[in-house]
Amino acid sequence: MNPMMNNPNMMQNQFINNQNLMNPNMIPNINQNFNQLNPNMVPNMNLNMHQINQNMIPNINLNMNPINQNNLPNMNEVNLNMHPNNSEEEEIEDVLPYIYEPKMFLKFSNITTIKNGTYIKVKLPKSLTKSDLYSVAKKYQTDFYSTIKLSCNNYLLKEDDTSIEGIEEGSVIHIIEDIDFPDGSYYKELMKKNENYETIRYFFRFYEKMYNIEFPKNITVSEMEKGAFSKLLLNSKSYRIDPINPFDASKKIINLYPPQKIFKVFVAQPPESHWRFGKLILARFKGQSILIGTLNSINRLIEVINSYISPKKMKKIIIGNKEFFVKEIKNFSLKSIGINESFSCDVEFEEFQDEE
Repeated sequence: MNPMMNNPNMMQNQFINNQNLMNPNMIPNINQNFNQLNPNMVPNMNLNMHQINQNMIPNINLNMNPINQNNLPNMNEVNLNMHPNNSEEEEIEDVLPYIYEPKMFLKFSNITTIKNGTYIKVKLPKSLTKSDLYSVAKKYQTDFYSTIKLSCNNYLLKEDDTSIEGIEEGSVIHIIEDIDFPDGSYYKELMKKNENYETIRYFFRFYEKMYNIEFPKNITVSEMEKGAFSKLLLNSKSYRIDPINPFDASKKIINLYPPQKIFKVFVAQPPESHWRFGKLILARFKGQSILIGTLNSINRLIEVINSYISPKKMKKIIIGNKEFFVKEIKNFSLKSIGINESFSCDVEFEEFQDEE
């Protein structure tokens, strides 16, 4: 566990520093209307811009040399810089498009966007709770296996049932992840601790490259796995090693595998929970049950059930006293039809006719 996750103050301070570097409130509003400027700074507000000369422009940047005619910027270039083409940057994802309610604009910031100086721009219903916000934020976390905390305006947001309406429009929601950043120290300590034991060399295939790593014979499978991740500088939460059996984690590696064994290192499959939005509930059908979110759509529920009962084709789904035909279904959320707790449903399938 990252020590920062156990210390909210450390997390908060780090993101205060990060946010201060990116806080748009610290950047002057260069698009400010000229009529709002101090009249003492510009003598004639009705002057044509082409009539301005260096004697009429004050030196407002104390860190720069006085402006002269030669280093005045081209006014056409200034205008372009003040009004850039943000068509691509202004793309906003409607995360829950099937919920037809008033929505607000928010920006998510994760580890990747901080490095790039960008944001993930989204529209979300104003009726969401902070717990709902957490469920949506999981979609955008960098490491799907890490736990997250959310912060806004230098304060941690509790994962509770209070409304997000108190969050201002356009606010930045920081996704703080508990990510391990291996530095190789575990492998070095493991080798030093067992330096008097004979070693075995194993091979690890990672994408198209093969890596050979030495391990002491007396260590356990669990220690070898941790050592491999440390040596390869990989986050153990995001990757898996095949075919290491977790049930054999306490056994000595010398008793499990012969020398020259080749292992495959691969990216772990993201948990299914990262497409589930809202409160997690169970949908029971035909003696089976699936986990889904109250903010997921009826269509999503049908897709998941179909994946369980394939190759049969579903005709309709019955929830309570409501029937929803697959071919006529409208995309709306479970919550919108009053589903807030685990429920049972029935499904009917298409009748297949034998080909003549």
